[in-house]
Amino acid sequence: MKVFYTLIFLCISLSNYATHIVGGGFDLQSLGNNKYQVTLVVYRDCENGQAGFNDPLTIGIFDKNTNVMIQSFLMNKLSESKINPTLAKCVVQVPGCTEKAIYSREIVLNPLVYNNNSGYYLSWERCCRNHIIQNIQSPGDASMTFYAEIPSPKLFINSTPKLITNPFTVLCLDNLFTYDIRFTDADKDSLVYQIITPVNGTLDRFDPNDGNGGPILNSGPYKKITWLDTYSSDSSIKGDPALRIDHANGKITIKPSETGVFVVAFQVSEFRNGVKIGFVNLELQFAVVNCITNQPPTIKAFDEKDNIVGSDMYVTIPNSIYLKIVAEDEDDLDTVVIQTDLDYERPEYMKHSFNQEQKTGSAVWNWKTYCDLHNKAPKKIVVTATDLGCPIPKTSQRTFYIHVLPMPVLPSTDILCLELHDNKETTIRFGDSARSKPYFKAYNIYRLASDTPYRIVKSLTERMENTWLDKNTPDYSKINYRYFIKVENECAYEGLSSDTLGTFDQLKFLPDKQYMYNVTVQNNEWVNIKWNQTRELDFARYFLYKGIRDQDLPAFKAIQTYINQKDTTFIDKEVNVQDTSYCYYVIMLDTCGNYGPLGEPFCTTVLKGVSKPFEHRLEWGKFITTDEQAVNYSLVRSPFNKPTQKEVGIYKTNTGIDDHLDTEDGRYEYEIDVLHEPHGWNGLVERSRSNREPLYQKPLVHTPNAFTPNTDFINDTWYVSDIFVRDFHLKVFNRWGQLVFETTDKNRKWDATDLKGNQVPDDVYIYVINYDGWDNLAHTLTGNVTVFR
Repeated sequence: MKVFYTLIFLCISLSNYATHIVGGGFDLQSLGNNKYQVTLVVYRDCENGQAGFNDPLTIGIFDKNTNVMIQSFLMNKLSESKINPTLAKCVVQVPGCTEKAIYSREIVLNPLVYNNNSGYYLSWERCCRNHIIQNIQSPGDASMTFYAEIPSPKLFINSTPKLITNPFTVLCLDNLFTYDIRFTDADKDSLVYQIITPVNGTLDRFDPNDGNGGPILNSGPYKKITWLDTYSSDSSIKGDPALRIDHANGKITIKPSETGVFVVAFQVSEFRNGVKIGFVNLELQFAVVNCITNQPPTIKAFDEKDNIVGSDMYVTIPNSIYLKIVAEDEDDLDTVVIQTDLDYERPEYMKHSFNQEQKTGSAVWNWKTYCDLHNKAPKKIVVTATDLGCPIPKTSQRTFYIHVLPMPVLPSTDILCLELHDNKETTIRFGDSARSKPYFKAYNIYRLASDTPYRIVKSLTERMENTWLDKNTPDYSKINYRYFIKVENECAYEGLSSDTLGTFDQLKFLPDKQYMYNVTVQNNEWVNIKWNQTRELDFARYFLYKGIRDQDLPAFKAIQTYINQKDTTFIDKEVNVQDTSYCYYVIMLDTCGNYGPLGEPFCTTVLKGVSKPFEHRLEWGKFITTDEQAVNYSLVRSPFNKPTQKEVGIYKTNTGIDDHLDTEDGRYEYEIDVLHEPHGWNGLVERSRSNREPLYQKPLVHTPNAFTPNTDFINDTWYVSDIFVRDFHLKVFNRWGQLVFETTDKNRKWDATDLKGNQVPDDVYIYVINYDGWDNLAHTLTGNVTVFR
C-alpha cells in the first residue's frame, strides 16, 4: 500500500468562540543587501472553526534586551490550502480537516537600526487554541504566540532554520512512530532540536487579535501554557516510550498509549562556531487515533547454527563471531536500516553481506576479533525495519551488542629453583603452566640486582622452555639477584606474577627433612612403610633407604626411587621380622639437584618373650627417634583359639609381664603397638605394630585317688582336672585288664559304671591318660583310683 505523508489534524465541533488555532511557525531567510524574506505558516481547524485566517496580519520585531518593538510589518496571505484526510482506510474513525495558510513578505533589517548585540525576536499572537487539546489547562482560552529569535544583523547575516517537510501528525495508538521533523539551514549552522513547553502569550478569547479592532502587538516576555497533571515537556504525549526527539537530527520517536489531541512545541536552535545565535519555534497538534491492526516487522538474530540469540552476544579475542540478523514482515517490508559500529572495522577481519527482498531483509557478519579491541566498549548494531502497512509505516527497532571479552591471561608459573654456577651464572628453573594453554606468547623473566628496579632480562617464546641460563650474575653470593616471571599472551597482556626467588634464598635453601608416618609389620611376614608427602613445590625424587637397628645412617642402602610426589608407601618383603629390626628413612631431591638432609629413621619393633609357669615375660626394642618423641607401647595378646585381641597393658619402658593367663589355652601370641605421633600430625596417634611372638604353657593334669558313688551327692563321680591341655584321652581298666571307661572329653566324669552302663564293684582300678599341650608335645599319666560305696 502506498502511503502519502500528509499533515492531518483531528478536530471536533467548535464552541461558541473561536478555538481554531492548531499550530505553525516563523522562518527568516537572508536575500542579501540587508533584505530578508520572512514567512509565517499558520494551521487552523477547518471543520468547526468559526474564525478564518487573518488577512492581512501584522507581526512585530522586538528588541530582545529591552522588549521594545523596533518595527511592525503587515503580511498578506499568499496561499491557503485544505489538507484532506487520507487515512480513511486505516483509522477506525475518519479525522476532520486542517487548513494551512502561508504569509510572506520581504523586509529590510538595517544594521544601523538593528544594532543591539543581544538580538531580536519576531512574534505574532492569536487566540484561541483548539479546546479539545487534552494535555494543557484551558486550551479554549489559551492563545498561541508564534515566536522566533534572530541575531543582530550588525553581527551576523543569518537565515533561520526552515522546515522542509510536512510533519506527519496523525499517530496510531500503541504503534511505534518515528519521523524526522527535519529543518535546513542556509548558513550550514549546527542545529539542535528539543521539545519545549508551548508559548501561551498575552491574549484570551475576549481579546483574540482577530483584526477587527486593529492589530495587537504585545511584547514579551510571554507566558507559557500550564500542563495538566502528569504531562510535561518530557511527556507531552504519553507512551512507552513517550514522545522524544533526537537533539542532533530532529527524529521523533513515540509509541502512544492514549488517544486524543495533544499540543507539542519544538524549538530548533542554531549554533555558529559553538555559539547559539538564535532559534525558531514550531508548534504542532498531534491526533492519536485507533487504527486497524498492522503487526510491525519482526527482528531476530541468529548464530552460525541458526540458533536464536539475544540482544547481548559475547566473543573472546581472538575468536570469530558469526551473526545473522533477519527482519521480516507479514505484508510488505519497505526498508531495513542498519547502523553499526562494525562499519568501521578493519576489512581484513570483517565479512559482511546484506540482502533485501519483498518481505525480508537480512544482514550477515562474520567478524574475527583482534587484540586492539581489548577493554573497548561493546559494538552496537541498531536495526530499524519499516513496513508499508496502514496507516503509517510500522517501525520496529532492536539494538544488539557484541561484547568483546579480552583474551584470557595465562596462569602464573612457579619459579622452582635457582641453580648456581661458580658464583658467576644462574639457571632459573620454572614450571610449565602455559604448556597446554592457548594464546601463549612468551615467558617474561624479570630480574633485579640489589636496589635496581625490576626489568625484563629475557622473553622465552618457546613454551617448552622451562629453564634459562643467566650468564650475568657475578658474585651472586654477595649480590642478591632476584627473579620473577610473568606469562604473556598473544595480545601482549601478562598474567599474575610468579613467586619471587633470589640467589640469597637459594644459597640457604635445601629440601626439608623427610619424616616417616609409620613402619609396621604386616601379617608377620613383611613391612609396610609410609612417609609424609613433601610440600616442596620443586619436588623431583624420593629415595628410600634401608638399614638395620644400630647401623650408621650413611651405611643404609637405597632400595627404591619415586618420581611421583604422591607416592609415599612401600612394602618390603625382603625381611625376617622375627629376628631383625629394620630401619628406613627418606631423602628428597628437588628439581635443581639439591638433596635434602638424611631423613628421620624409623625402625620396626622386634618382640621377644619367655614362658614361665603361669606367666609370660616380654621384651621389645625401643622406638628410635632423634626428635625425642614421647611414645607408649601397647602389649596385645591374641589367644590361639579366640578371634579377639586383648590389651595386656600400656608401658613406657620396653618390657612387660602377662600373668593373667586364660588356662583354657596354652598358646598365646603377642604383638607390640608403638603408639606415636607422626611428625606434622599434631594430636594424631598412629600405631606401628611389631612382629608376632608365640609363647606356650606346659599342660598339667590331676586326678583324685578314690570316690564313693553311693548317690549321697558327695564325691559320687571321679574326673580329671586339667590346665593348658589341648587334647585328652582317658582309659580306665579293672584288675583283669578289662576296659570299663573311656573318654576324650576333658569335662566328662566317671560314675563307676562300665561301658554297658552296669555298676562296677568296689575295687581298685587302673587309669591311663594320654594328653598334649599347645606346644604339640605328647604326655602320659598312669595311676589307680579306688571305688568304694
